[in-house]
Amino acid sequence: VLFRVIQEIVSNSIKHSKASVIDIGIVLDHSRLIVEIRDDGTGFDYERCLQQKHHSGLKNIQSRIGMLNGIMIVESSGGNGTHYFITI
Repeated sequence: VLFRVIQEIVSNSIKHSKASVIDIGIVLDHSRLIVEIRDDGTGFDYERCLQQKHHSGLKNIQSRIGMLNGIMIVESSGGNGTHYFITI
């Protein structure tokens, strides 16, 4: 499930934000698994995208993380890339 989440985020970064650099970090810290993904793409308004019907990929990501009892924080803004912080 986590592989599919990472795969979807990377695919979105390449396809939609035109990212040329994507950094992925995975750390096991005691009983938590922490995944950080950063890209240098165009960025987007995360909250607005969640409200729109045609952004099912983001909703699928959230649903999959929820299945793992995890949380995801997304920091993004126009022209500044996107940072995904996932804790499971």
